[in-house]
Amino acid sequence: LLVREIVFEDGLPGLAGLGGGDPVAIQVDAVADVDPYGDQTEHPESVGAATDRKVATFWTTEQYRSFDKPGVGIMLDAGSRVALSRVVLVTDTPGFTALIAAGDDPDEEFVDVAESREVARRTTFDVDTRGESYRYYVVWITGVEGAAHINEVRAFVSR
Repeated sequence: LLVREIVFEDGLPGLAGLGGGDPVAIQVDAVADVDPYGDQTEHPESVGAATDRKVATFWTTEQYRSFDKPGVGIMLDAGSRVALSRVVLVTDTPGFTALIAAGDDPDEEFVDVAESREVARRTTFDVDTRGESYRYYVVWITGVEGAAHINEVRAFVSR
């Protein structure tokens, strides 16, 4: 699949393929912070900023001197079960590592659907749900020094 970069109407970078399998953007809403291995809270007051379509706003992790837990993150609600094909993450604090996980119940264990990678200012995660559809997706931060910001998250499904 040949892919080229385009820009969302609001100036955020996106993806557009050439040909029949073009990814289609779908609305996801950031609905919860996820911190099961810590104090159970990771700036819940700013969760909505990750999907408010404003690059200047962001959800942030706590400040970490040493990151000694499996991860923290932000939960996205797709509104119904979908098989995402890509997640695009925009941050003004590149350098942390993250992956994408998915599940149907926010209180149950999630499965990894995109490999862990170092996050740049704009990072595209290729999502493989192995044919399954999920309602909830988590941007799961697995390594950070200082704090990580998620300024915007966009989700795509293949046609």
